[in-house]
Amino acid sequence: MTLDALPEAEAAIVAQWPLLGAAGDWWTGAERVALIAETRAARSCALCDTRRRALSPEAGAEPHAARESLSATAVDAVHRVASDPGRLSSRWFKACCASGLEAAQVVELGGVVGCTQFVDTLAQALGRAVPALPEAQAGEPTRQFPPGLETKNAWAPMVAPDAAQGLLKALYQGVQAQAGFVFNVVRALSVAPQVCLNFFRMFMTSYHTDGPAVADALSRTQVEFLAASTSAHNDCFY
Repeated sequence: MTLDALPEAEAAIVAQWPLLGAAGDWWTGAERVALIAETRAARSCALCDTRRRALSPEAGAEPHAARESLSATAVDAVHRVASDPGRLSSRWFKACCASGLEAAQVVELGGVVGCTQFVDTLAQALGRAVPALPEAQAGEPTRQFPPGLETKNAWAPMVAPDAAQGLLKALYQGVQAQAGFVFNVVRALSVAPQVCLNFFRMFMTSYHTDGPAVADALSRTQVEFLAASTSAHNDCFY
């Protein structure tokens, strides 16, 4: 089986993957490509493996080797999100911010990791090589906060559905139309609407709420059962 069996998902990945090489809301294109590379590096990282086996996710004295375009804090954050999401905490989030990252940067970082994990996992499941890193593009982040941000019952600032405007409003409406409601994970990425759009334009092609995506496919109930079981096995934080 190849990705050709999922033309909608393939088209979405082909369209969105190169865009991760462009500047986002809080990271440059080169930095976002480096975030993708670190996400992949985390899968074979000895320090990440040590931490996963330890009682504390802070185990291990030696830091990750920082890439030229990323700080040590950013590299460590990518590895934590990619390899040990089940033990992320408010304390961890605050430590990232205290060590030089802005809250919005941590959010976009998580979105880039999510895009990479989705694309690579789907390719692996279908027996296909993961795509090459996107080409880094010139340009600066927008560094613009969307209107309506508030920090309420969450670690990072978010925009409520009834306060969304512009691109974010369109994104919320698209998710609402397909799923029937606005996922909390969409709201969690609202401070970085560009990567949120990248992720859900790819993800929603593989998430169907009204029955099998194709004839003789798994039912919605079967899909949710497998998703919940896999999430539990992987200590999925969400």
